[in-house]
Parts: sequence; structure tokens; C-alpha cells
Amino acid sequence: MFGLVALDVSIGLVLVYLLSSLVCSTIQEAFAAWLNWRGRMLHRAIQRLLADDTALAEKLYAHPLVDALKNDERKPSYIPNRTFAEALVGILSAVEGAPRVRSAEERLNALQSALEGGPNASSKLPPALQRALTSLFEMAKDKLGAESADAAKALDAFKQEIDAWFERTMNRASGWYRRKSQFWQFVLAALMVAATNADTLMISEQLANDPQARAVAVQAAVELVKAPPPGVDFESEPDVADSTAPQDEAEAKRRYLEARTRAEEAVGRLEDVTSRAQLRVGWPDPRWRDESSAEAQLPRWQRWARKLLGLLITVCAVALGAPFWFQMLEKLVKIRGSGARATGEDPAAPDKPGA
Repeated sequence: MFGLVALDVSIGLVLVYLLSSLVCSTIQEAFAAWLNWRGRMLHRAIQRLLADDTALAEKLYAHPLVDALKNDERKPSYIPNRTFAEALVGILSAVEGAPRVRSAEERLNALQSALEGGPNASSKLPPALQRALTSLFEMAKDKLGAESADAAKALDAFKQEIDAWFERTMNRASGWYRRKSQFWQFVLAALMVAATNADTLMISEQLANDPQARAVAVQAAVELVKAPPPGVDFESEPDVADSTAPQDEAEAKRRYLEARTRAEEAVGRLEDVTSRAQLRVGWPDPRWRDESSAEAQLPRWQRWARKLLGLLITVCAVALGAPFWFQMLEKLVKIRGSGARATGEDPAAPDKPGA
């Protein structure tokens, strides 16, 4: 039955893509934890938010509320919105020589002086940041209306506006972080595919012609869908605004070791499937050494053109990530299972030769 063969070939290819994606994503996760990508990206986002005012950014990170989030020299990987708002307002309303405990009116006056660039301002704000903060302050007062005369309420409303402003920035920063993760997923995919010769055209050709290889691939796919490995759900996608991100060296090392273990497990699964199904991976291409094969009869440039096309397809597929391919695998296994139940067959059983 051609339809069942085509479905099994698709399941085998998706399984290879999924396992390869898992290898790349877990390796990337290990590097991200060890090199503190989230902390660095967060620092970059905050510095851009503050109009590249390095001095103000350093003051913010040195503020007791923010400094308490780190346990060593690593920059915090996550700063709550309210903490950022409290720290920034505290810095802007600071006055040299003033007592540490001041009334709400005194802090509000100092804050307005900082926004207006007055002589009592603790530091000169960049024009872009000054305009942004002044706009937020006006929005806060407009929302309060007649109650804006209450200094405590005005300060709290301003902090709420900064909270929302920071949240919007973190959403954009998460987009930057995902793009960076996708770039490195593609790089790792290219390296792994080139090293293993995971040629989509070659693998699909073997699966189409080898019932035993298809049976092994389908069985492995069914088992994987029943017991999904970590990292195949969309909730595990990278996000810079992650409150569970490691905050110190010890936690980063633990995350790194966990990710490395998962990477080794993913490599083991991929090796197990390719070994049991006897898929043709690795260099040199076995078809080129078999003079009787149709591939060996092609001119050299055609062989390499087909090879590069097959490798490029695999790289692009692996770069889509494990969550995408796991969803696809679930759907294909479900379709195959429905067809098998309709004919009274085992969903994981190989198709019959000559069917």
C-alpha cells in the first residue's frame, strides 16, 4: 500500500529531524546556561531602555533591590518589573546629602527635578530617556486626575507606568533572545548535519526501499510519543524574561550539567535509531562506493549537487526546533494508528511486503 509506505517514510524523516533538533537545542541550552546569555541579553535590553546611559545602568544594577538578585559576579538573569520600577524611581529621586528616609513629597520633588534636569538632579538624563520618563509621569498624573496632588499616589502611579514600560521592553528582548537562539540552532544544525552526513534525500530513499528500516523508525516514533523527552514542548522555548533562569554560578553549572546530560541522551537516542534501522549516515556516502547504484552512475557534479540539496533540507528542518517536529510526529503517529486500527493491525507493525 503506497499510502502507508509514504506515511512511514514521513514518520521516519520526522523522527530523525526531531532527534537531531533535540541534540542541537540541548547543546545550545548548555552553552546558554554556562555563558549566561539571558543575563547578558537582559543587561543589553536595560541599557537600551535607558538610552545607552551606562552610568545609570550601573547605578541600577548596584541598587540594593537589584543587587540582591545575584549571588556572585554574574549579572541577574531575571529582574521583576516592580523591582526595576522601585530601583529606577529610587535612583531618580535620590539627592546627595539628603537623609535616607524622606517623605513622599520630598521624593516626588526630587523626581520632578530629575525629569526636568534641575540643579538638584542626582544625574543628567539623556534627552531621549528624559522625554520617555516625562511622558510616563504625565500619563500617571492624568490617570490619577485630582488625586495627582497626593505625592504617595503619584509616585505609586509612576512606578506602575514604569512597570508596564519595562514589561513591553522585556517582550521585545524575548524576541531578540529567540532570534539569537534560532541563529545558533541553525549553526549547530549545520555543523551536526555536515558531520554526520544526515542527507534527507538519502535517508528517505532508504526508508522507501527498506521495510525493516521503516518498521524500526515507526516503532521508535510510537515509543517516543508515548514517553516524550524533555525539551519537546513549546513552553520550553527560550525566553529572556524567565524567572527560573539561573541566578548564580552554582545554579548555572547545575543547569549546564543537566543540559549536557540531556544532550548525551538525545545523541544516544539518535544513534540507537540510526543503528537499529541501519540508516546510511556518516561519510563517505555508501551509495558512491557501490558502483551498481544509480547514484554512483551520476556525474560527480550531480552527485554533489544532490548531496548539498539533501543536507540543506535537513539543516533547515532541524533548525525549526524539537517542539515543531514533536507536534508533527504526534499527528503522523495518530494518523497511522487510526489507519492501523481500521484494518485491525498493530500501529507499529511494518507494512507487508508487496502490499
